[in-house]
Amino acid sequence: MTLLNARAPLAVLLVAALLGANSTAGTISLGSFAGTTVDFNNLVENNGLASPAPFPSLYAPVSVSGDTLTFGTAAFSLEATTAGFPPSVLDHSISFQVVAKPGETISSVLIQESYFAETMGTGTVQGFYGGPANTLNPASVVSASASAMQTGDGANVIVPAPLLFTFPTPVTQANFTLDNRLTAFKLDQADLARITKGDLTVTVNPVPEPMSATIFACGFAGLLTVRRRRR
Repeated sequence: MTLLNARAPLAVLLVAALLGANSTAGTISLGSFAGTTVDFNNLVENNGLASPAPFPSLYAPVSVSGDTLTFGTAAFSLEATTAGFPPSVLDHSISFQVVAKPGETISSVLIQESYFAETMGTGTVQGFYGGPANTLNPASVVSASASAMQTGDGANVIVPAPLLFTFPTPVTQANFTLDNRLTAFKLDQADLARITKGDLTVTVNPVPEPMSATIFACGFAGLLTVRRRRR
């Protein structure tokens, strides 16, 4: 029987409609951001689990400094609340475009991340950096994925190796999908297993377009020639 057939109160219908919209879409648009020589466009977050909660975004707030995009990941944290399998899982991905401004191209993109991991008793936590479904187009990937893992007692800041995307021929646009996932497992209720994302940054290394560089070089050479003639 549907909600309409059951003649549910209007308030209940409105709440159900809102929840239903989130559960079917499972995405959040984070907007676009302007850097110095590149733009970061169409940032979209997706929850890979059946339920889209928690919302709002785990990646927000987002900021740009120069050509570095920084994600605020304070809410991207997971703790195992029940003992045994299956482990607790938090699975979000972020998609975006890096677009060079006129006269610029992109030679490489560096992605860096850290985690704060805490376990006590018999616990295991793991963070996927980049992730198993990580993609890049056009594709030229030095390191496509990495992970951070901690088992046993202790609290540590874990910094995986950076992901470096390089382009043999500089491009004007690159499309990214970064699949990020946290898992936490504890043997019994007395144990602790918690992991939190730390900094997540995307830094673009732009270079001038070959034609622009040639024009600049010719112009500079021309100025030197004029100076020498005046002397």
